[in-house]
Amino acid sequence: MSDPSRSRAPWWAAPDPAGWRVILPAAVVLIVNLGSLLGGLPRDGFRRLLRGDIPGPEGEFVLALLFAVGSAAVLLAARAAPGPVVAGITLLSTVDIAVSDDDVRLPALALAVAVVSAVVRDARAWALASVVAALLAVVLLSPVIDDPPTVGQIAWTVVLLAAAFGAGELLRTARERRTRDAEAEERRQGTAMRTERERLARELHDVLAHSLSQISVQAGVGLHLSDPDKPEALARAREALANVREVSGAALADVRGVIGALRAPGDAPLTPDNGLSRIPDLLRVVRDAGIEPALDLDATDDVPRSVQAAAYRIVQEALTNVARHARARSVAVRISALARVLTIDVIDDGVGAGATPRTGGLGLAGMSERAQLAGGSLSAGPRAGGGWAVRAVLPFERPGSA
Repeated sequence: MSDPSRSRAPWWAAPDPAGWRVILPAAVVLIVNLGSLLGGLPRDGFRRLLRGDIPGPEGEFVLALLFAVGSAAVLLAARAAPGPVVAGITLLSTVDIAVSDDDVRLPALALAVAVVSAVVRDARAWALASVVAALLAVVLLSPVIDDPPTVGQIAWTVVLLAAAFGAGELLRTARERRTRDAEAEERRQGTAMRTERERLARELHDVLAHSLSQISVQAGVGLHLSDPDKPEALARAREALANVREVSGAALADVRGVIGALRAPGDAPLTPDNGLSRIPDLLRVVRDAGIEPALDLDATDDVPRSVQAAAYRIVQEALTNVARHARARSVAVRISALARVLTIDVIDDGVGAGATPRTGGLGLAGMSERAQLAGGSLSAGPRAGGGWAVRAVLPFERPGSA
């Protein structure tokens, strides 16, 4: 099914594999030339022509017929060689003026079509040089031409040729604009595809990295406590394995939600249920790793859902990094919404500058991208007194505000 939002290309810019934009003008020129030539015959001229009795003095009709057919045939090469074609048509027209009289003179349509074709195909210099040379030749040869064109005829020819140049420029400009629009649309689609891929990568990274970190911690606890001689250790090991099952199930549900949103039409959010109210659930990943969390959440649900989703993912990734790399004893999460700005701080007392894995990779880049997409900023780095600090500042408009 075609996309109705994309406009159909006009005839002068659409693909033309069969070459109709060359064949059709040549056919029209041939028909007009022959019609003009045959229309100038005397009353019985057509019947005489059918009997083989060529009208006109000394075969001048045959020469005009050759000009009529030849000019149309030369136009067929306009796509491959627009410059030489306009020069050849101009030469034919000049010779026709020099040897023919008014009754059978070749019409100027072929020359006009050649000029338009040359200008459209960026052979402007050929067209201008050919036309100027032909006009000069006609003026200079007027004393020796049997039936030279009048000043009015020359002026009218100049006007028609100027109109042909103008029409060619209009068509060329339209074609160039269409080409630019097509290239811009191709670039836009490429950018949209890259943006969507980055969006998908962020969602899958955040979902899987957080959940797999919890699974890894819980599995490690289960292995450490799996001593058959200690019943209390076995109970804790079973609890850890139960947590692994719960976390893996939640991760599977999140991944299914991401894939379902990608398959859904439109630009639906990938995980619409992640907001500030779910921030406390994120503390489990550091608590299971033996890190004491503290949460100070001073923000209400009137923060826009898109900003809440960005805040959730930033906190999720920051806590995942703490659990995996910080070797910290405690971590503090502070979230406040003042003056239409949501501020997020995640501060731990771990190894700080020694935690090199936290300074690169997809996690920090994903947090920065989320903050930027929300119109905010993010900074992360070691603290002077030890540990690591992440701060995100996300501006927002409250629903219903001006």
